[in-house]
Amino acid sequence: MMLSKIWERYIFFQALKFLFFFLFCIYAIYVLIDFSTHSARLFTYSAFAYLDLFLYYLHHFVMRLYLFFPLALLFSILKVFGSMNLHNELVSLRMSGLSMPMLARPFFLLSLMITLLTYVNFEFFAPKSYQFTTYFKESHLRKPKENNRKSLHILPASNHSKIIYQKKLPEENILFDVFWIISKKEIWHIKKLSLEQPFPIGFYVDKLLYDSNGRFIKEASYNQWTFSGMNIFSEKAQNTIPYEHYSISSLTRTLYKKESSSKIEKAHLLTQLHYKLSMPLFSFLISLGLIPYILIFSRNFRFLILTLCALFGYVVFFTMMDATVILGENNVFSPVYCLWSPILLSLLFALRNFHKKSHIQ
Repeated sequence: MMLSKIWERYIFFQALKFLFFFLFCIYAIYVLIDFSTHSARLFTYSAFAYLDLFLYYLHHFVMRLYLFFPLALLFSILKVFGSMNLHNELVSLRMSGLSMPMLARPFFLLSLMITLLTYVNFEFFAPKSYQFTTYFKESHLRKPKENNRKSLHILPASNHSKIIYQKKLPEENILFDVFWIISKKEIWHIKKLSLEQPFPIGFYVDKLLYDSNGRFIKEASYNQWTFSGMNIFSEKAQNTIPYEHYSISSLTRTLYKKESSSKIEKAHLLTQLHYKLSMPLFSFLISLGLIPYILIFSRNFRFLILTLCALFGYVVFFTMMDATVILGENNVFSPVYCLWSPILLSLLFALRNFHKKSHIQ
């Protein structure tokens, strides 16, 4: 077993306990701030079930796990090793011959677990959470327009045609009140369009044709109509979802599909793909970078200053990663270099520093 010693299991389970505790605290603060911001609009303009509100914030939490996990890990390291340092437990362990890498091993295992969970979340849970939160915002957090005008959405389809629809339910992938403009002489009106694979299915469909008198006439009506041969349309409709909310596999498939894409679109896809591949490694960066400074032995140990520096480094790193996303999406630099350079350079520096300090102490 990797954690075969009693002291290893003690540190690991203490770290796990405080990780969940700080995750709950971060989640509570996040919910409190967000709810105080939207509560007036939520209670004024819509009626909602409290279960839906709970699910909305639960899905929000899932979408932000890649931010919350590293922060909770940072606080957990500070709490566990800071408390052990304060009570001289670390002195006893170090005097018994335990090196810094051995003491850090439980946190490296925890970092590995967080990294894997972040990858799983990016792939399976975060995209579905985006769909639910989008639907909730559209239903309850959008202020009704005073002029009662309903907004229209335009979507490109295959064969240079165009889709105009009134609203979309992201959860069910359904468009309402749809006009599909095939050409200047052919328009389809669809009351409800389900974007199912392999082909979209329309309900209450009218086919309108331009006659010789310059008027559109209804040629046929159908209770249900399958738009066979329109598989490209279904893919285009999904592009209304921002690439940042795609899963890792969806980004990979979209990037390497046969259809050619513009340079800007490829830059967006590459940026979001490598962002989701690189960001989970931030947990290892926190462990490697923070542990050598909290395991030092000094009478003038400044725990508060170390905490402030760690929080500052956390904010700076995420700000830097957001900047690289902007540079990558705008194709200023290669998205691969933009996204991987900061985290790999930081990991190499932290690893070198960890190795150096582990031999000094």
